[in-house]
Amino acid sequence: MKFLCLKVGEKYSSDVVNNLYYNLCKFSTHDIQLYCLTDDDKNINKNINIVYINKKDHWKKRQWHKTTFFRENFNNFKKGEEVIVCDIDIEILQNIDDIIEYKFKYFIGSRRWWNLSHGQLSGTLYKFRIGDFSWIDDLFCPYWEEYWVTNRLVLPPVNGEQKYVEYMVGNKIE
Repeated sequence: MKFLCLKVGEKYSSDVVNNLYYNLCKFSTHDIQLYCLTDDDKNINKNINIVYINKKDHWKKRQWHKTTFFRENFNNFKKGEEVIVCDIDIEILQNIDDIIEYKFKYFIGSRRWWNLSHGQLSGTLYKFRIGDFSWIDDLFCPYWEEYWVTNRLVLPPVNGEQKYVEYMVGNKIE
């Protein structure tokens, strides 16, 4: 299974990415491939696939780079291929095979159980097929990022991309 994560800026060290990879492998019986979208690959485990942030996306801030994962041809993955996007600081405490094997129709994501006024979808984990929601990145522009912050629908400097994803995916979230 291909897992995708984002490491941008200096908030998290390579140790956090390496720990994610270690725990994904430790808590699954499946073949795990971790792809890290990043602007800095220093000290990242050589078994983790590095995808560099495209220079044309320089205007995106922090977690908003996660919209890149929705591109129809992200990293030349096959259209329709299942992927799981997860935060690099997610705590994995038990076997994750059920998530990997879970059959879904369109899109699944972890739900927020706190502060539902900021939406129901958490950015912690998404599972979808490459190409199925390409409009999420196609339509993303600085307007969306500022819209959520300016209208106080999210709290800066973090939070927000999941609200945008929830809005764009709509009723296809399972």
